[in-house]
Amino acid sequence: MANRIEFPLLSIVMSTYMHSEYIEESIRSVWAQNYPNLEICIVDDCSSDNTFEILKRLKALAPFPMDIFRNLTNLELTATISRALLLAKGKYIAFLSGDDCYFPNRFEDQIDLMEKDPEMMVVVGNGRVFKGGEFLQQVHSDAVKSLLSKNPSEILTFLYTHPSPFFIQTLLVRRDFILSSGSFDQSMLSDDWVLNIRFFRRLVSSGKFAFIDKDFFRYRIHDTNVHKRFWRHNIQKLQVIWKYTPLSLKREGFSNIIYDIGLHCIYKQWKIAGNALYLFAQTINYDSSRHEKINSAKIHSQS
Repeated sequence: MANRIEFPLLSIVMSTYMHSEYIEESIRSVWAQNYPNLEICIVDDCSSDNTFEILKRLKALAPFPMDIFRNLTNLELTATISRALLLAKGKYIAFLSGDDCYFPNRFEDQIDLMEKDPEMMVVVGNGRVFKGGEFLQQVHSDAVKSLLSKNPSEILTFLYTHPSPFFIQTLLVRRDFILSSGSFDQSMLSDDWVLNIRFFRRLVSSGKFAFIDKDFFRYRIHDTNVHKRFWRHNIQKLQVIWKYTPLSLKREGFSNIIYDIGLHCIYKQWKIAGNALYLFAQTINYDSSRHEKINSAKIHSQS
């Protein structure tokens, strides 16, 4: 293996909260990578279990630099991952949650693309859902892959009117690009959607992105996943539309979100609420095609 000085530093930016059951496996999946110049920058969001004690033990064993920090109070995900990003010194940034894991050789293809093309700002990958000890579908379905084949302007229009289906755990991004794009919006609770909006706003005018359809990480499904907080999660979506979507697209955006909430209510057997929300979505944006909405729902249900 070549000396790590020959390779640009890559920072793994992590947030964790109440992940004592999973955090060591997650960290060790980073240690197992074959890329020779890594650092881990991880912030614990004031977990009440022993997550931070595990981090301190692992820091003493780490084969490369590992910065750890613990919030004095619970600040929520966006503020926590923003703090972790501030610790990062690498040319490149990758993300990982404290309950997910990387697959081996996670960075080889992405780094290769970045180093060969200085205009390449973001490389998106894929991952695999993991539940109950079993690998399931890819996190980026065929519908998401189709979206990623479009140009940045088309993707941005989609992101203005639909929740982002892109998992940031699959990204490799230049640190300078993420900082100049505005990074995370700490006033919002929806972390990855806003980040992707900001990325593609920049990419419309400059820079390139690419998609590699390989599984780079394992996305763990369990009862305490943040997205399980159903109503809170959907209020966050409405907040993003209100703040970031251009006025000309707001009706479509609100309609799509309310439609998706109704669809999930029906999945949960809340049929009266689901049907009412479906009708409300159509009233907000009467001219929108139901077919388009169903395709939108398909992207998110598959991803």
